[in-house]
Amino acid sequence: MHLRAVPGRALRELLQEDVRPLLLPVLHELQDDRIVALASEMALEVASGGANGRLYAQGLSLALVGWLRARYGVGPVPSVAREQKLSQRRAARVLEYIDAHLGDDLSVAGLAEVAGLSTAHFSRLFRATFGKSPHGFVLERRVRAADELLRRGQQTIAQVAYRLGFSSQAHFTQVFRRLTGRTPGRSRMAT
Repeated sequence: MHLRAVPGRALRELLQEDVRPLLLPVLHELQDDRIVALASEMALEVASGGANGRLYAQGLSLALVGWLRARYGVGPVPSVAREQKLSQRRAARVLEYIDAHLGDDLSVAGLAEVAGLSTAHFSRLFRATFGKSPHGFVLERRVRAADELLRRGQQTIAQVAYRLGFSSQAHFTQVFRRLTGRTPGRSRMAT
C-alpha cells in the first residue's frame, strides 16, 4: 500500500492545530458517496462564484478533511470528547461578533480567532454547542435579522440582502424561503 501526503499551506492554516500531513493510502476505484457529495457541493460553490461565502466553503473543506482523516487516514486520530462545548464566555463572544458582523464575509478562521481556538477545534465545539455548523448558524441569524428589517418596511429587499451579506437578492430569497417557508416579499407585507 502506498501512502500519499496531502500538503498545502491553505490546509495547514485551516487546520491550525493539526499541521502534520494527512496521510492517505492510495486506493484505486474508490467509491465513497460522502466524498462525492462534498466534492459536488464544492464544485457548485465554485461555479456560483462563492455565493455562500467563505464560511460555507471553509465548512465544506473541514468536513472533507475530517471525513478523509476519520475514514481513510493513516496514523493517530486526535480524540475529541463529544460532550465538549464552547465555554459560555467564548460562546457569548462569538455570538456578539457574529451579530455585529452579519453583513461581512465571515470565515471559520475568523470566528475561531475570536474564540481563541484553532479552526478545526472551534468548528467541532461550535457544532456541539449550537447544534449546527457555523455557516448554518450564521444563515439563520441573517434571516432572522432580515425578517425584522423587512417587517419595518424601511428598506427594499435588495438593500436588506446586501446589508446582511448575501451575494444577491436571488440568493437571499432562496435562503429566506428555505428557512422561513415564505418569500421576503410576504414578510415585508406582514407589516
